[in-house]
Amino acid sequence: MAYPKYANLYTNTWDAFPLSKFQNEFAELSQKNLNFNLDRIVAFTRNRLPTLSGLITALEQEGHLSNVFVSRLLPGSVINPHRGWTPDFLRIHLALYADPYCRITVGNETQTWVEGELLAFKDGGPYLHQVRHDGTSERIILSLDLSLNYLEQFIPGISRSLIGANGVGS
Repeated sequence: MAYPKYANLYTNTWDAFPLSKFQNEFAELSQKNLNFNLDRIVAFTRNRLPTLSGLITALEQEGHLSNVFVSRLLPGSVINPHRGWTPDFLRIHLALYADPYCRITVGNETQTWVEGELLAFKDGGPYLHQVRHDGTSERIILSLDLSLNYLEQFIPGISRSLIGANGVGS
């Protein structure tokens, strides 16, 4: 489904399929403009994906995970510069289909997605970021936001290591 065009966030085509309730995201902020019931779509999808749903539910209930969705960006699309919802989460992308000419810029660092690999960045706080798709094939990712406090147990010092950096890495 088309990602809501909140505040001219993007041009051309950006589709998103929610696997969790959006929290403080454009879709939630634009709920009154949606012509569908987001909660019903999430419930429908998660009923058909019990293993993934179990992982998402447990982490959501503990406050460690939010905003899980599959995102598709078509060639010629641009996601304009913006800042995310909170500096307390790390946005993580798992590339399902990638085009080397679809690039994300966070601060002054630009990277591309690689199929089967993770790309992570600070979506919130001072990290202005944007995406430009100059390629010829669609880019599809699984996107999720994980709490930095939760990640600290696996990557000690991650919160400190991102302070003052561009907040992007793969």
